[in-house]
Amino acid sequence: MKTVSRQTRWHWGLDPVKRRAVDCFTSLRSRCKDRGNPKYHRYGGRGIKVLVARKDFIVWYIQRASGRLDLTIDRIDNDGHYEFGNLQLITQSENSKKAYRESEARRSAIRKNGKTMGLTNQISVVVLGVGHPSMRAASFALGLNRNYISNRLKFNNGFMPDGSIIEVC
Repeated sequence: MKTVSRQTRWHWGLDPVKRRAVDCFTSLRSRCKDRGNPKYHRYGGRGIKVLVARKDFIVWYIQRASGRLDLTIDRIDNDGHYEFGNLQLITQSENSKKAYRESEARRSAIRKNGKTMGLTNQISVVVLGVGHPSMRAASFALGLNRNYISNRLKFNNGFMPDGSIIEVC
C-alpha cells in the first residue's frame, strides 16, 4: 500500500489549505507586480493592485476555504483590485464559466456598438499615427495582413509591437 509522505502532506510545515493560501497570494501578487510574469499585462498592466496584506489574506482564505483544496481566488468586479469585499473563492469550473459569460457579454456589447471585426472595413482606423478610411486601406498602405491588425485589436488591446496604439474611430 502506497503511503503519502510527510513532506507531501505538510509542505514547508504548513497544512495543505494554508499552503494553498500562501501559493495563491504569491501568484496574485506576482501577476500584479512582476513585469516578468507572463500574465502581468492582464493584471498589473491594467492597473490592478493587491490591497490586502499577506497575513490577512491567508487568514481570510483559510476561514472561507473550510478545508477545501479545489477553490480558486476570484475578483467579483473584474476591473477591481484584490481587496476584501471584491474577493471570493470559487471552483475552477465556476471561474471558467464566469470568464466565458463575461467574454460573451463583452462581444455582445461590441456587436451592439457596430464595431465587430466583420464591420471594421467601414470604420476609420488610425494605425501608427496615420488615419485610414478602413482597416483594409490601413493594411494595404502599411503592407500588413488585415488579420494582423484585427488580431492586434482583439488580443493586444490595440498595441502594436513598437508601442503605438491602433485606434478605431
